Amino acid sequence: MYNITLNKIEKKFDYVELFLYNSFSIFKTNNTRIAASNCKKNQIIYLETYDPSMEIIQKAKEKKSIFLINLLDIINEEGSNRSKTINNIKLFLRLCIKYKVEFIMCFLASNESELRTLKEGIALGTLLGLKHKQAKDAFIKIKDLKK
Repeated sequence: MYNITLNKIEKKFDYVELFLYNSFSIFKTNNTRIAASNCKKNQIIYLETYDPSMEIIQKAKEKKSIFLINLLDIINEEGSNRSKTINNIKLFLRLCIKYKVEFIMCFLASNESELRTLKEGIALGTLLGLKHKQAKDAFIKIKDLKK
């Protein structure tokens, strides 16, 4: 399984956190407009709300940004919030696929008990509407980012 270990928080603002992962930066926010205005080439964007907005999709495609889908967002939710999160991620992934915007999937684990296997990740990917190969490829891209 490819679990991401973040080096450090480089900057932290009210709605934004910027992490470093090898030579890539992970831009984490829950605000779609802030994410859209900060799209850069090869930047990984972790939009916590998974807002299926065309603004962010088009900007990411134009700038060749990569979206990060943290599958722990599904696992850590309960009840109706879990179903809302699943639905938002499904819609978000459909737009990514339709407009050919790259995305990666992972488990951003904060402790050892949150680590999951590749098989579990692929199963969640198929639950989100991806084909088996698409889900597997979304995890393999993480390995490619290490280069």
